[in-house]
Amino acid sequence: MPTSPARFEVFVNGRKVALSGVEATFGVLSVSAHWVKRNPTGVTPKMRAKSSFDEESFLREACALEVGALNTITNEHISWGRHELKPGDEVTLRVLPGGEFEAPKGDA
Repeated sequence: MPTSPARFEVFVNGRKVALSGVEATFGVLSVSAHWVKRNPTGVTPKMRAKSSFDEESFLREACALEVGALNTITNEHISWGRHELKPGDEVTLRVLPGGEFEAPKGDA
């Protein structure tokens, strides 16, 4: 397991979803909870013209938690994933001293 100068342990409803860290002397750790519901009038013809644009998905209401990091020496963004949240969910963030952390689940 790699080690980090600081770590975040993140739980949703008492279940651990991540033990994050960054294997660098300099970096950024982040935990972000967000809710979004976009206004359909904001969808432009330019957006619709892109074959990769999924309007239904873009307009879907979402509430999620994301855990990530940035190694500022290598400029590598890493992620421990996105976790859907629903009303009543409880998110707990524990700030831990340096030590071992879980491998990220992919690029942020």
